[in-house]
Amino acid sequence: MENLTITQEYYICVANDKGTISVYDYKAATCLIAAGVLDMSLENCVGIDGKTVEVTGKLPDNIAFLRPLYDTIDQGKAIKLSKVVESYIASFSDKKLKELIGSVVTSLEGAGVMESVKTGIFKSKEGRAPSQASVNGVVEKIRAEILEDGELSDEAVALAALLDRAGKLKDYFSKYEHKELRARLTDIKKSEAGKSVKEMADYIDGLMASMLAVVTTTTGA
Repeated sequence: MENLTITQEYYICVANDKGTISVYDYKAATCLIAAGVLDMSLENCVGIDGKTVEVTGKLPDNIAFLRPLYDTIDQGKAIKLSKVVESYIASFSDKKLKELIGSVVTSLEGAGVMESVKTGIFKSKEGRAPSQASVNGVVEKIRAEILEDGELSDEAVALAALLDRAGKLKDYFSKYEHKELRARLTDIKKSEAGKSVKEMADYIDGLMASMLAVVTTTTGA
């Protein structure tokens, strides 16, 4: 499996058995947006200042699949993160969210990590979903870096934090492991070592708090 972005790895872990994210799963959808913003921030094509975000450079080819989100942010000036979330989660149409999901899925098809699945009430329709091998690969990456005291990367910490915020960590880790993962993330934020990793964990918390506040207010979720 080739090197994937935080957004792609996040999607692999949260996609349902139909290979998508339900428009009613507000937390998972919000975290997908956060992952996309984070990937673009790491590539220095968007900048985040508190609760606002703005385009600061061209979208690089390696994250071209985030074009729908990039274009939403590209307003010629800084815009509130809450406005970005509202345009995807709190609008009267799910068109924008489906467009972003479709773009991410297409990128995963190109990476060769999707497989055919049966969907529909009678399992008579053909769909595409992340392969079990790709799911296992992402989960083992988190386990190796965070639970087994491996070398921590910003991406692994961000991914674990996003999955935790989306309520998905418990789907892949035992109750004990889940508890240990959350404790490890807390320790990272308190530690003086690994400044960049600590900043990444803090950043995810702040970003998600801002975004999920919008979801809670607009949907009652």
